[in-house]
Amino acid sequence: MKRPKQAPFSIIIPTLWRPATVSQLLESLQVSEHVHEVIVIDNCQSTRPALPEFSKVRIIDKGTNLFVNPSWNLGVKLARSESICICNDDILFPENLLGYMRHQRLQKVIGLHPSSYSKSRDEAPEPRLEEGAHIIHNWGSMLFLRKSQYQPIPDNLKVWWGDAWLAQEMGPARCVHTAIQTEHSVSAGASEFRSVKDADTELWLQSLKTSPPLIRRVHRRLLQLWFKLGV
Repeated sequence: MKRPKQAPFSIIIPTLWRPATVSQLLESLQVSEHVHEVIVIDNCQSTRPALPEFSKVRIIDKGTNLFVNPSWNLGVKLARSESICICNDDILFPENLLGYMRHQRLQKVIGLHPSSYSKSRDEAPEPRLEEGAHIIHNWGSMLFLRKSQYQPIPDNLKVWWGDAWLAQEMGPARCVHTAIQTEHSVSAGASEFRSVKDADTELWLQSLKTSPPLIRRVHRRLLQLWFKLGV
């Protein structure tokens, strides 16, 4: 028996408008019955494309690049729905995903399972949940949570480790199996943000000093793998 539906989602999307699929993503969200609104945090006003009139889309323009994690914080603060979906601007996903997630209890925080990137959307499986998070495997490209349970990310973490922060502060985290089409880090992976990546990583390591030794070892191993993979 299906659980009662949660409220339609407030979708939060920070963007620099670089992925070719941003307009397609917005179009799909506009027509979804599972979407209450789409909050687009415009972090590069000079490259914003001409968009159709989307009744569900609110574009928030602060006149500067807020970066990813502060944009997440702002989007959640502005959201009108209790059901939140934080979404990268470079992904496309099956139509059945939001409907499935509306029937789930949005306790803690739910991201994407790494297997989601190995399937085409045409071959999308029925979504299903699993315990655990996979931080170095783009777990945070799409996050589902409740507004009232959100734990704001520290302002000095700009682009990276926001998903790790939420998994730590809102855990135990879970993940959903689906099928994701993505260009992978079109904006955040650009060389111009390398210094931000290094600063965020150093701050994240500093924050782990008060964590239990086992947690510190696990996170340091994740960081080693992350840099080895060149994420």
